[in-house]
Amino acid sequence: MSTFGSLFVAQDNNFTVVDGGWASFDQYPRQLGDINGDGRDDIVGFGNSDVYAALGQSNGTFGPIFVAQFDNFTVVDGGWTSFDLYPRQLGDVNGDGRDDIVGFGNSDVYVSLGRSNGTFGPIFVAQSDNFSVVDGGWTSFNQYPRQLGDVNGDG
Repeated sequence: MSTFGSLFVAQDNNFTVVDGGWASFDQYPRQLGDINGDGRDDIVGFGNSDVYAALGQSNGTFGPIFVAQFDNFTVVDGGWTSFDLYPRQLGDVNGDGRDDIVGFGNSDVYVSLGRSNGTFGPIFVAQSDNFSVVDGGWTSFNQYPRQLGDVNGDG
């Protein structure tokens, strides 16, 4: 039988209701993924006006929080007001070993590629004819979930 180790604080300065005002997952989702390609999961939080990250450390904690994307995927920058309506996922869509942001927007699917320093590159349209509210009627993640995964084994 396997068990878990002792409970410890892995990140104590943000991504919670009290520390940072992350009061609603629907409005301010947080995801885990390896965004810098070091083999450890990192925290990515979609805040009010910026996307924040904290890189996973070898001791199981997370490093200091920093702005990883400042021009989209948030309430203020891009109108991403609800995860249920506009979900954002992390996954390595270009096979470079770093997770990227994939956002299912109102009329397009957007991608921002992960960089080795834990930030994300410029946003671009990756799919313009489906998987969004306007194009396909994907009006609720709860009702019509969208996930990322390597379904054809190409990495």
